[in-house]
Amino acid sequence: MEFIKLFSTEHIMYILFFTIFYSFLLYIRKFINSRFFEISVASTMGIIKILGYIGRYYINHEPLYALFPIHICNVSFFMAVIFMIKPNIKAFQIIFYMSLGALAAILFPESVVVFPNPFGILFFLEHFFILFMIIYQMVYLNFRPTKKGIFHTFIGLNILAVVAYNFNKIFNTNYMYINHKPLTPTPLDLFGPWPIYILVVEVLFIFLGFLFYLLFRKRK
Repeated sequence: MEFIKLFSTEHIMYILFFTIFYSFLLYIRKFINSRFFEISVASTMGIIKILGYIGRYYINHEPLYALFPIHICNVSFFMAVIFMIKPNIKAFQIIFYMSLGALAAILFPESVVVFPNPFGILFFLEHFFILFMIIYQMVYLNFRPTKKGIFHTFIGLNILAVVAYNFNKIFNTNYMYINHKPLTPTPLDLFGPWPIYILVVEVLFIFLGFLFYLLFRKRK
């Protein structure tokens, strides 16, 4: 099984395609009733995600314990689906800062099968949706990140990390890459051995969170 190489032509084409696709969705919203648009897009993405899980179980024969939505991007995806239908500024804060994980996954995908494998397509479709939801609510609802959101998200992610760590110990999984680094090369390799790379990622999250806050905060 062949995986996408970082910043290969295929990787860049995926990024360009879904950037254009979601930009088009963002544009056509101007001509569609907002509630209809939000419910339709979010519901469709939720159904696609569930079908993806079914496919992974029946086609890829992945065990159930490997399909739990404990990864940061899965948690933020389902939050994006729910809170696109029912917008909430507090939930937006958490999804906004958790979307840093989706951005990292898009730029540095791990073990994503080359085109035309449907699960590779779903990977980019779902991760881009998280970013789309954030941009959508910034453009059409005027939601903006806050400094408090950084620390609320930081606390939430650390609680999730404790859950993931214990789940991983029981089922020999590696949700959130909290028990060890991915087996394939990733930027985490630059951050030292376990558990040093976890501490580096936490510091990096606060730094990038504050940077993105400065970039997208509400202007007076």
